[in-house]
Amino acid sequence: MRQPHYQKVTAAAATRPLLYILWDANHLRWYFDNSLTHVREAFNHLRDLAVKRGLDTPYIVILRGPEGTDIARATGADAISSYISGFRAKDMGTYADLAGQTQRYWEKLRQSGASVVPIAMVGWDTRARQERPAPWDHGRKANLNPTRYFALATPEELAAHLRTAVNYISGNPKACPARTLLIYSWNECDEGGGLIPTKGDPEGAYLSAIRDVLS
Repeated sequence: MRQPHYQKVTAAAATRPLLYILWDANHLRWYFDNSLTHVREAFNHLRDLAVKRGLDTPYIVILRGPEGTDIARATGADAISSYISGFRAKDMGTYADLAGQTQRYWEKLRQSGASVVPIAMVGWDTRARQERPAPWDHGRKANLNPTRYFALATPEELAAHLRTAVNYISGNPKACPARTLLIYSWNECDEGGGLIPTKGDPEGAYLSAIRDVLS
């Protein structure tokens, strides 16, 4: 967290290291004796370590969607978000539909009453994984003609989605005090959510779209 490139946010007049916790009930059981109090103690210990090293306290975000609200309150985390947005899969859905569902999901997060980090979606297309199941899919049979996916965004569509997200954050300063955005994702390529330059996007058009919006 002391490294100069580590992501930090400004919240409560402090420059705070940003830490996302991908919440898993199994981890709570395995490592914390199923006790949210133990998690709170671990978070407090982490904050103490950061302060002793000259940092402001970490800004901790629970990735569990609206269900993370009670978890955040019980553990002393600062905000909630989600690794992906809540959406209903469709047969050959459009990216516009995915973006619209994602924007409605921001409101579900905000209505929880917790501070939130909105989640933007590059896409959702798991056909590669359906056609060639990964080892961790536990013996799932291949689906050779999958239709449940959303079309990939064009760079222009992604830029429009990100502008909407930035405007949402600016328009909801109480709900989004850290003024930060989570984007799904960097390299979930077999889920159709990759920003990383690929053979199909060798010039990094998606990254250019992000740059143009955020700069």
